[in-house]
Amino acid sequence: MTVSITYLVASSFGKSYSLCIEIEDRNFTSKMRVQFHSLGGYCSGLDNELPQLSDGDKPQTANEGIDRTAAKKILGIIQGIRIGPYPDFVMGLDGTTFTLHFDSGFNKATYVWWVTLPIQWLELQPLVQCLEELITASRPDTDK
Repeated sequence: MTVSITYLVASSFGKSYSLCIEIEDRNFTSKMRVQFHSLGGYCSGLDNELPQLSDGDKPQTANEGIDRTAAKKILGIIQGIRIGPYPDFVMGLDGTTFTLHFDSGFNKATYVWWVTLPIQWLELQPLVQCLEELITASRPDTDK
């Protein structure tokens, strides 16, 4: 079984980025794509579609994906998450919108939050931190 994780960060004024990871849970092999978007780029259309990995995509890391230890860690975090269906109401104008999408066969879940992770979804924080670390490691030297 393959688990797909898509993480999008869309900033009103700063740089936006996305990360797609597919992890095969039997042997913890994976492929990964990280994209960095300028203002008005892909992430401005966040509600329309999520980026996907295709069979022709090349992973952007030298080791053809993430290492098995990181893959096991990510799957362990995901399997332990227990959160409610929706947080308290919040709205605003400028800021950053985050999207975390899981896909496993016909089962899918998408979480979207604005600026800060809602208290009701704090169990997502270790996964978000892990994904941010992967993105930072993949960021071009000029953007670090």
